[in-house]
Amino acid sequence: MFLRTLTATALVVGAAAYAAPAFATPSEFTSQGLAVSYQDGKATNVPNTLYYDQGKIRLVMDTPVGANSSSAFSVVLAHEGGKTITLLNPTEKQAMMLDASSLESVTSNPSLQKISSFKLSEFGNTFRAHATNMGHDTVAGQPVTVLDHKGKDGHFRLWLSDKYDIPLRFEYFEGSKPAFSYVVQHLSLSVNLPASAFSVPSGYQVTDITQVMNGLQTQGNGQAPGMVDQ
Repeated sequence: MFLRTLTATALVVGAAAYAAPAFATPSEFTSQGLAVSYQDGKATNVPNTLYYDQGKIRLVMDTPVGANSSSAFSVVLAHEGGKTITLLNPTEKQAMMLDASSLESVTSNPSLQKISSFKLSEFGNTFRAHATNMGHDTVAGQPVTVLDHKGKDGHFRLWLSDKYDIPLRFEYFEGSKPAFSYVVQHLSLSVNLPASAFSVPSGYQVTDITQVMNGLQTQGNGQAPGMVDQ
């Protein structure tokens, strides 16, 4: 269930940052939404708040990713167009870093590497050019265009805001069954957070999962593989 929820987390981070320059793309916004992942016929709901500020992303999950509240990751940091995702556990002051390739390997989802590296200046135009227009709808009080795309990267359906070109609803399918969905319930075009909220706080112990998976050893500091102190 951890990996399934981690996959859902990555898709929220990727989907919420997509936009196209031909539209009024906001430089910052805050969205409250609900992510749902499906496994073995069971749905896992993850209410969350996503902050976007000029390419920087902070996702705060009401339901942490992990076994219990004391050892769970509840905050995700990323950057639009970047290849690294960082999970934070504020209770234990721990951070887990992983890149797109390692995330793809642990989730066995070939779409994640491409999703996590999409840029704001690319996705909207690309999706509109190759997707099928399914009509119009309203999400979070915003008029949207429903776009459906089936290709080598999987089957996606996107409810793209007509005004801001931000995805307000997103679905990913594995075969004919939904694997993940995300819907924005409230959208605000402001971010009331300090710049430091988008980086790993000082004093956190950071585990680089990519290094651990590659069997790399940190040299000369006596720490466990992939462990550093911020």
